[in-house]
Amino acid sequence: MSQWVKAKSEVLANVEKDILALACEELNLKYDDTIKSISNSWGKDTVDAGVKKNGKVMDFGFKFTENEFGEISAEVTGDFYFSDFKNSKDFVDKLSKQYRRYDIEQKAAMNGYQLESVNETQNGQIEMVLFAY
Repeated sequence: MSQWVKAKSEVLANVEKDILALACEELNLKYDDTIKSISNSWGKDTVDAGVKKNGKVMDFGFKFTENEFGEISAEVTGDFYFSDFKNSKDFVDKLSKQYRRYDIEQKAAMNGYQLESVNETQNGQIEMVLFAY
C-alpha cells in the first residue's frame, strides 16, 4: 500500500554523506544531492538529497539535521510502494546494514587494517576479514 512516511534509525543518527552514498550504491541506488524535492500522488516533500534507480528519481530521499557538535543525522522520507523495498523499515534496515559495513571498513583502513574479504551469511549478517600488516 502506498503511503508517505518518515523513518530514522540509530545507525543514521551520525552519518557521513560519502559513506551513505556507498551504502546506496550497494542497494543499486544512486545518491544525488542535487535532488531537492520528491513527490507522487500520495505526498511531496523537500529533501537534502534524493536517490535514483536506473536514472529515475525515486519517491524517497533524505533530510539531514546537524547538531551542535557537527554530527549529521539522516531521516528518510517518502513513499516506498514503487521501489524494490517492502516499506520504509525494509529500506532503512538494508541501508543501515550497508552503511555500517562501509563505516567499519573506512575506520579500519584509517587504523592500518586491510580488508581481506566481505561475505554475507545465509542469515543476512555481514562478515568481514581484516588484517593489520
